Amino acid sequence: MAGNNVKVIIYSGLSSSKVKYPVAKTVIGTIIKGNGPNLRVKTELGNIVEIAKSKVFDVKDK
Repeated sequence: MAGNNVKVIIYSGLSSSKVKYPVAKTVIGTIIKGNGPNLRVKTELGNIVEIAKSKVFDVKDK
């Protein structure tokens, strides 16, 4: 996934432990759809992830 449209997105998610608590998570990929309440991101591994815009802390260039 080469190019300058690759972004590092830091967002708030839930822990994967039995007791859920908020943690900062990171995904690296290309934003393929950004309109509406969600961001749709294609990761470097090829997965497509949807993140609520209200949960996003920071978006940086890679």
